[in-house]
Amino acid sequence: MPYKFLSVPTSDDPEDKRVACMNWKGSAVQRLDQHYAEACTQWYRSLTRHQRDIARKVINYHSRPELLPPLLADLPSAPKFPDRAFKKWARQAVTFGYPRRLLGD
Repeated sequence: MPYKFLSVPTSDDPEDKRVACMNWKGSAVQRLDQHYAEACTQWYRSLTRHQRDIARKVINYHSRPELLPPLLADLPSAPKFPDRAFKKWARQAVTFGYPRRLLGD
């Protein structure tokens, strides 16, 4: 059974890992889904020092998706992004990481 952070299920999907790296501070996404934001913070705090370094690289390289697969492969399962938060986002001017799968590409 996958580990849960609060009531948020985890995912091995690289996109959910990438987004958890982007959202661990939770400020903007917290307005949309507080449980998810807190789960990302718990997830980040549970990482080893090496994994936190990887998470920081993921944030720094987020605009270079071709560099991310080997980094994301070294991170543990992360909180699954709640698709319902993306639907709320369309009505609010906020900045947070979200999975590309929600763009319909």
